Amino acid sequence: MLTGSGGTGSGGVVTGSGGSTTQPFCSGVSTACAKLTATQCTATSGCNATGTCSGYVTYGCDGTDSSSCSSIPGCQWQNGICTESMTYCSTLTTQSTCTGRTCTWTGSCTGAPPNCSGLTQTSCTTVAGCSWGVTSAGGPGSCKGTATACSSLSGTACTNSTGCSDKGSCSGVTGSCSEFTTDLASCDSHPPCYETLDSYQETICAGTYDLCSSYTTSSVCSNQTACKWYASCSGTPSVCTSITLRVGCDRQAGCAWQ
Repeated sequence: MLTGSGGTGSGGVVTGSGGSTTQPFCSGVSTACAKLTATQCTATSGCNATGTCSGYVTYGCDGTDSSSCSSIPGCQWQNGICTESMTYCSTLTTQSTCTGRTCTWTGSCTGAPPNCSGLTQTSCTTVAGCSWGVTSAGGPGSCKGTATACSSLSGTACTNSTGCSDKGSCSGVTGSCSEFTTDLASCDSHPPCYETLDSYQETICAGTYDLCSSYTTSSVCSNQTACKWYASCSGTPSVCTSITLRVGCDRQAGCAWQ
């Protein structure tokens, strides 16, 4: 039973002033899948928990010939020696296989969460950003102001503002593109590496690239030696007057419910 300002109703119905009744319903702005934690992602319909494996093998390649070298995960026989593969980690598709070597698993959440409106009470309470109650607007008023440009935001202010996304990038350690000579497809997928001919007219992979660029989140990047995360908020923020719910207005930088 819920209690409203005008009295009490039965069966989940709130009696308002003047004798009118209001059915409780789900309201709010569902949080984008990409902004959810692993637990929230799993619990939210429409969102899928996934991830990528990145980094490179840094030890253990001690095979004495091609056969013994190839049997060691992440190692390759190249130019008569057993050496670490720079592309091994990216081929692993599960967290259990990724964390078995010196690779890093970065979890992510993809998909599209359901709109709060229309959800049942049970579903509403499991979707981040939605709430169950008798009003979606939070009282009389409307959203006003001028939304702050995404490029001027950072951290939580960026991720909370609809239309903005904290992309960011990781950089710091330079690697040699020659590691991809035996796998030219990887050479092409790691700009600015490029294919060229050596003095023997054989195709090789040349140039250098940033090893840290494979880390796509601030937390993972910051844990890597010599890597640094450069935050960057981008996108186009929602216009304040287009936001109809107070909960969304309060989250949008530069907007205020009046």
